[in-house]
Amino acid sequence: MKVFIALLIIAAAYAEVNININNDVSSQQCANNGKDKAWHDAVKDFFFCMDMGRGWEACKRYCTEDAVYYDPEAFPDMHTLSAWTDWMTGFVKSFPDADPELKYFTVDNDHRVAIIYAIYHTGLHSVAVEGFPPPTGKGSSLEYSYVFNVNGNGKVTKVTKVWDAGNALGALGWA
Repeated sequence: MKVFIALLIIAAAYAEVNININNDVSSQQCANNGKDKAWHDAVKDFFFCMDMGRGWEACKRYCTEDAVYYDPEAFPDMHTLSAWTDWMTGFVKSFPDADPELKYFTVDNDHRVAIIYAIYHTGLHSVAVEGFPPPTGKGSSLEYSYVFNVNGNGKVTKVTKVWDAGNALGALGWA
């Protein structure tokens, strides 16, 4: 867990903000007559839509059209949230029992940044999907975090993924 907190701090540095890590959004953070709560809820909804493989058509209502995806370690050539959300569709098809578990959610209202720490319980890689490795029969529980940048309209403009991609993909038999 200490290593993951360190990764979250690094992710916050990428987002160029200072963030206090806590287990949930406090009532004080949800001030402003629900204005901030609306984008907090939208980020959580988007997270589940994205990581449950709903694809860009379902996810785009939460994002700007040109929303950026940043994961230089595992996906250096993937730069858009539309590409990432569609990739996740194939991933979830490959792992039919996949289930993301949101563990922590925190926000910085002043900078309009949210961080989610989650564990992705993949189930077994049992279905062949075009563009993905053949089924390995392996599964894992993968720890990861997302840093979400949100504009003044409550739309996600950028998502940065922080995880140990090499070990995670290796546990699935993909590396």
